[in-house]
Amino acid sequence: MFTWEMGSQSDAAIDSWNFQVKDTTFRITKWNQSDDYSIAYSTDRGSSTSFIDGKCLLINDTLFLKNDTAEMYIYRNKLYDFRNSKTPVSLKFND
Repeated sequence: MFTWEMGSQSDAAIDSWNFQVKDTTFRITKWNQSDDYSIAYSTDRGSSTSFIDGKCLLINDTLFLKNDTAEMYIYRNKLYDFRNSKTPVSLKFND
């Protein structure tokens, strides 16, 4: 029971999404106890590198992601303005 409860609490502490671009898997992690987020990428199973950290803001049903050099947003499980792309990226929400 204790292990299950700890797992529930840690799962609730973050929201995360994955998406794929060619041979690279990206993971967006949003910490629910703060306004921080990060994006990491992986080209191999089991290893990842964080490359964007910033602040996020939820307004209605849109999550805005901002750092010193980029602004993106998530709306209806799609990431907009990733690497200045005009085409939104479909996201898979991690349960």
